[in-house]
Parts: sequence; C-alpha cells; structure tokens
Amino acid sequence: MRVTVDKDPTSELRILMSYYNTRWISQTRFEACQSVGGEGHHFIAYGLPITQEQAIELRRWLEDDPVRIKFDEDPKGKPMQVLYTKREEARIFPLDERDFLMKPWWSMNPKRN
Repeated sequence: MRVTVDKDPTSELRILMSYYNTRWISQTRFEACQSVGGEGHHFIAYGLPITQEQAIELRRWLEDDPVRIKFDEDPKGKPMQVLYTKREEARIFPLDERDFLMKPWWSMNPKRN
C-alpha cells in the first residue's frame, strides 16, 4: 500500500516532522517533492503492509491535508490518494533532507519568554 501526504503551507518544523516520519515508515521506497511555487510538499511512502483504513489513520498522524483525507473516506467514485505530484511533472521537483535542513526553520518558531 502506498501512503501519500500533502503538506500545504505550514511551518517549516511541521514539514520537517512529516518528512522524517513519512520516510521512517516507508518499507521499500520514499519520495519527497515540492511544487515549483515552493508552497506545497508531497511525501509518498511505498510498500506498507496495511489496509486502506489504516492508511487513512496513518495519514492523519502524518498531518496530511484534512480535505484529501475526507475525500478518501467518502470517495464517491473518485480515485483514492491521487498523486498530485504526478499530474504535471513540470510543476514539481524532488527533495531530499538537505533541502529541509538548509532552511532556517528554527527562526520561524515563536520565542520563549
């Protein structure tokens, strides 16, 4: 089973967390992509021995887009877990962990008093 996680604009720390957690659960292959605009992140874990219901719960834990999860819970004839990154190859580019670790994500966290 494949699990896809779509991270729309959010804090860099949340994106980093989803990146590492999705990569950690992947059994055979892991992909990370970003839209050209730099706002959307897509993580895909392959080879998970789980059911569709378990995949939906896992996506919740990985903080996937709640709208996409809702569509997959009640698909009404729509395909499940659409790979937005595969729709238009020209609109995405692959990422690895250095792309996240180079960012000053820590500067976006609120300061403690």
